[in-house]
Amino acid sequence: MRAQRLAALLLVILAGLPCFAGAAESGGVAGADPLAIGRRIYREGILPTGQALRGVGQAGVTLKGAEAACTTCHRRSGYGSSEGPIEVRAITGPALFGERVAPIAPGAAGVGAPPATAPAANSPGATISGQSAAEAARAKAQALRAARTAQFAGNRPRPAYDDASLARAIEEGIDVTGRPMDATMPRYALDVVALKSLTAYLKTLSVTASPGVTEDAVHFATVMQPGTDAAQRRAVVELLEKYFEDRNRGLRSEVRREHAGQVHLGRTYREWVLHVWDLKGTSDSWRAQLEVYNQQQPVFAMVSGLGKASWRPIHEFSERFEVPCLFPQVEVPVVDGPDFYTVYISQGMTLEAQALAKFLHDSAERAPVMQIYRRDEASATAAAAFRKAWAAGKIALEERELTASPDAAYWQQLAQEASGKTLILWLPPEDLAQAQALTATASPVKAVYLSSGLIGDATSGMTPDAAGRLRLIYPQDLPSVRAARLEVVKRWLQSNDIALTDERVQLNAYLAATVMGMMVSHSKDTYSREFLIERMEHRLGNSLELSVYPHLSLGPGQRFASKGSYIVRVDGEGAGGLSLLSDWIVP
Repeated sequence: MRAQRLAALLLVILAGLPCFAGAAESGGVAGADPLAIGRRIYREGILPTGQALRGVGQAGVTLKGAEAACTTCHRRSGYGSSEGPIEVRAITGPALFGERVAPIAPGAAGVGAPPATAPAANSPGATISGQSAAEAARAKAQALRAARTAQFAGNRPRPAYDDASLARAIEEGIDVTGRPMDATMPRYALDVVALKSLTAYLKTLSVTASPGVTEDAVHFATVMQPGTDAAQRRAVVELLEKYFEDRNRGLRSEVRREHAGQVHLGRTYREWVLHVWDLKGTSDSWRAQLEVYNQQQPVFAMVSGLGKASWRPIHEFSERFEVPCLFPQVEVPVVDGPDFYTVYISQGMTLEAQALAKFLHDSAERAPVMQIYRRDEASATAAAAFRKAWAAGKIALEERELTASPDAAYWQQLAQEASGKTLILWLPPEDLAQAQALTATASPVKAVYLSSGLIGDATSGMTPDAAGRLRLIYPQDLPSVRAARLEVVKRWLQSNDIALTDERVQLNAYLAATVMGMMVSHSKDTYSREFLIERMEHRLGNSLELSVYPHLSLGPGQRFASKGSYIVRVDGEGAGGLSLLSDWIVP
């Protein structure tokens, strides 16, 4: 995939124009929205006729369909991309159809330096040289935005494109100054409908800040599914609220310093506002509830969140309304489909099941394997994923669906029936409270595997044994390994009077909040939802993300940041009673 993307980039690198492609076919869709047509050409590589977009490059190489779509190189935001020495310029509306000038350094003349004196914080209507504080802030924000646009667009000055010069560039490879474009830029032929539609869409591309952003605030939401543990919900909401308060307090200090003339950072400042979207009822009603929340107050992005059931309704809302959803804490994410706006920590139960199957296959497991599960979404998802992964080894699998609450007698009988077998229990803690018989000294069971996604770090009433038969699928670092790097987070919690009650849940919320903060900062005041996601793809894993996971990374099109898991023994001897049984497993 990376090699294909690099090949596409080599074919479409250019000085400041998009990678357009099209077949020289005539016709269009009567009455269709030109912006919708242009958007489909840009994002999907589909012409108004329904045929694939096509373009021919320098060596006669033909790009077709999705590989020829503008997003391949210029990305969905239009802000461009880079890979190694290859750099593709921005083609946003302002960058393409505005006159390109050299970038203006923040704080320089024309960027809107802060006034010598600032109005009091409690007097928003105060005037400075005839301007209200709000007008001055708006003028500065607009000037800064223009400077950012110039930075993305490139250094070489040129006039603005218009419809005619754009068409010439696409068809003949001649830019607006009359210079030939790079030889690797393919030449294309678009019919009138396609050309006009694509031009119309480009004029709107990243022209304004995304919904949820005003001149003085950026709105975010965190989504809570019904049935979420009350203590975990309080822990996540409290942490996010404190993080937002802390960040806003720091921004206000920077504003005061800038107004006092101590430093000119050349940035716009907006308060972050958190909204808690609590869902109710059955999952088929969540979409409507989310739409109501979003109508009442649009948000720039959703951050963290909790859910034991499938995240699909929230995921589909995110994709439909193009609202980023970053790192929801959910065991049943959506793992199918080429979606863009939802980024998960991992594949949850699917990852655990696949990692365990790979571990057992690689260990040449020959003992009979039995998995026990319930019909709830998390448990059933894990069982289905393991069943599929295990079948690849063509080894028989015994399965049982648990329909009642198991008592001690149930587990005692199972221990005898499972003599010499490997047990996999996709079950919550309450089901395991009386399962001591499985790991008792006299138990004939070969090994017992539990899901940390379902039970956390606890093993309920099950007793670890010296033989290490009790095992845990563990998609994070051991507590002792992660302790040192997370000390700074724990100090932050302490300084904000937040008790550490659920380490994994709280640190995952902190991860989501800090990654959001870093990516907004790296987005250079664009406040583009699409650019936010693209910055995550580019930077996650290259910055210092403090988390319980040993490895976090993304790439173009990737939506799961942590991609592996350990298998650990619960033996009471290692740190936290856990000892590594495997290396990091990436299924």
